[in-house]
Amino acid sequence: MEAVYRIINSKNGRYYIGSSLDYKKRKRDHFNLLKRGNHHNKPMQEDYNIYGTDAFKFEVLKLFNGIDRNALFDIEQEFISKSNEPMRYNLYDNAFGMSYRGKDNPMFGKTHSEEIRQKLSEINSGENNPWYGNSDHMKMMRSRITKRFDGRKHTEETKLKMSVAHMGREKTESERRKLRLNNGNNVGIFIDGLFYRSMAEASRQLGISRTTITSRVNNPRFKNYYRCSEGVETNSKPEISAG
Repeated sequence: MEAVYRIINSKNGRYYIGSSLDYKKRKRDHFNLLKRGNHHNKPMQEDYNIYGTDAFKFEVLKLFNGIDRNALFDIEQEFISKSNEPMRYNLYDNAFGMSYRGKDNPMFGKTHSEEIRQKLSEINSGENNPWYGNSDHMKMMRSRITKRFDGRKHTEETKLKMSVAHMGREKTESERRKLRLNNGNNVGIFIDGLFYRSMAEASRQLGISRTTITSRVNNPRFKNYYRCSEGVETNSKPEISAG
């Protein structure tokens, strides 16, 4: 059952606002991660480490039965907008997350040094790359792409129609939201109950290609793979297409 919920710290009054298409399961996910010490919300995890399980209470702010995802986001946003910002654990100002606020952003006022850039490059190079050593696969994919578009070009008429169709057109909020949710580099995901900040991080730690992870996240048969956007899991299909 869908709900907008709040996790409140009874010791200092701070709280976390979220929403879920299955709030009972989401509650279990939150507290399991807190107990393991690897919850994606660092401020709440730090307070949990200080005050313990008994200090944190889960309460349903509004319950639904059959509400769609976008409407759930909108209602969660109402609660976030009306809440007291200094008391919120939420790292984002909006219901669907995607960007840290000011000093809460770990890169606030910083840039990566050349040394860090080199290390990041090394992390994704060689054997750490999911396609490393799999030249046959890459040849096959290049061949398919080449065959698909070989000799094909848009006519001038088609180009003009495409240009006119997109001229001055703005994406709807629903379209922008779906694009944000489908961006695996910016959206955290849960796999087997563990949180990963991005597809890339999950790929490196699990040794599974991002293509495979994306496919499973968008496949309803893999219930243990789902996107998470600051408290809202985004695993409902087929509403969100493959990213």
